[in-house]
Amino acid sequence: MLNALLALGMPQPYGPGGELVQIPLRKSSDLPSHDRVVCISRYDEDTSWAGRVAASWSAAYVLYEKNATTAVPGPNTYVVPVNKGVEASAFLQYVIDHWGRLPKWTFFTHADEYSAHHEGSLSERLAEAAASGRKYFNINSMKNPCTVGFQYRQVPEFQRWVRDYLEPWLDFSQMNPDWFQGSTCCAQFLVHRDQIYQHPVAFYRKLYDWLTEEDDLEGGESEAGRFMEWSWHAIWGDFEARHPKAMRGEELDANIKVINKDKEMVLSLGCLSP
Repeated sequence: MLNALLALGMPQPYGPGGELVQIPLRKSSDLPSHDRVVCISRYDEDTSWAGRVAASWSAAYVLYEKNATTAVPGPNTYVVPVNKGVEASAFLQYVIDHWGRLPKWTFFTHADEYSAHHEGSLSERLAEAAASGRKYFNINSMKNPCTVGFQYRQVPEFQRWVRDYLEPWLDFSQMNPDWFQGSTCCAQFLVHRDQIYQHPVAFYRKLYDWLTEEDDLEGGESEAGRFMEWSWHAIWGDFEARHPKAMRGEELDANIKVINKDKEMVLSLGCLSP
């Protein structure tokens, strides 16, 4: 991993004794001075790994804490006032909080260094994403197995949401007609700020308001977060992400078997039965 970072011209993240060097944020206004930031959506999880993973990328990090009752705001910690929409509300709040002064690169992630969502450690996946040269790289392992038509039939509210909240802002003619099947699911990705600035802050505010105020979805408030999980690649993705390759035959069967091993993956993808 270190060789990969050095090959990209990134400074060596080790001190004279071989220890990882954490790059602190002394105050929130420091964030624009950093080219690379790790943004972590957290709800009381142990994030003692955060400084180490960020240092492996010569980055600063911020925690967006979703448990407002116990969170203590600080230079690295922001409080998400309404715990809805899983990690999406944290990521959107980060964008809105730092609009106009976003760092060049942001790695958006959950609060677990190791997870069923991705292989290996976050530092390994982050190094892979950075080495890809892409402006959007989702580190997760799961591919959406369903066609967009099937997903719309399965979850009609999702189709209405795409029509009302995405289509006014996104040019779906520049994506695959089936922009859903084969896309990498769920919300852990490296993103260049150019991808975020493709859309105005009003778009993100509208999404954030919907996430934090929506109470009528059949699947509850977490369903709103899943709509975002299914759509981040359409919102921020590069050409490759917006033109996913459809899965057929053995590849599709193998992916479904992986997903069905974990009930949370099933729920996140939404189109398979537990």
